Amino acid sequence: MYAILALIACLGVSLAAQCCVPPQWTSQASFLTTVVRNGKPYYNRGTLLMAYDAVRHRIGQYEHVELNSAANTLDIGVLLDFTANRKWVINSKTGKCYTMPLNRKLDDFIGCVSENATLVGSQDSVGFAPNVLRLNTYSMDGPGLREYASFTSDACVPVGDTVRGTIDGNMFMENIHFYNVSAGLPVDDPLVVPPRGCEAASNFEGQLHFHGGSSLIGRRSMFRILGF
Repeated sequence: MYAILALIACLGVSLAAQCCVPPQWTSQASFLTTVVRNGKPYYNRGTLLMAYDAVRHRIGQYEHVELNSAANTLDIGVLLDFTANRKWVINSKTGKCYTMPLNRKLDDFIGCVSENATLVGSQDSVGFAPNVLRLNTYSMDGPGLREYASFTSDACVPVGDTVRGTIDGNMFMENIHFYNVSAGLPVDDPLVVPPRGCEAASNFEGQLHFHGGSSLIGRRSMFRILGF
């Protein structure tokens, strides 16, 4: 995936009929990524905390990742500010923070399902009555990839995301499950600019690489932004 959202703007479609995520929300999520290189499987798994703000056009995440079948771990935070066209990356283990151009237009910040998406599941039920969660699931295609994204039918709250296909010649699959999704942002703003600890961030114009990290991490899913 990877645009910050694999969901693209839906032109000429009524907003009432669109699935657009709420303007501000926070969430936890778990993920599992599997990559097959030269016939050998590798997996990365972990958890993340994220905050989404369509009012100020910012997305932030903190990820704990077990890399290369848990051989290494990575704790990293990322904040994208589309209005300022800046990105901040902080390595929590070293405390080092970098800032760099985001190289994205404000119009790239989108939170709606593409008009080209296919509705493959409508009002699907999860749970037992009366505690039933109803989901809509959409299929979306990207270069070498197919994504299945599920949202609540009533408010378009993200629930799950599966992406599979080929990236850089490698077979690939990623599953993400969102939980503890809350509307709005906390009083202690998680999307303050610059991020806490990054007041003296170093300017960086290249590509960040982390020891033990796969170049595939965070390049696909709708909302994961590590590696963006």
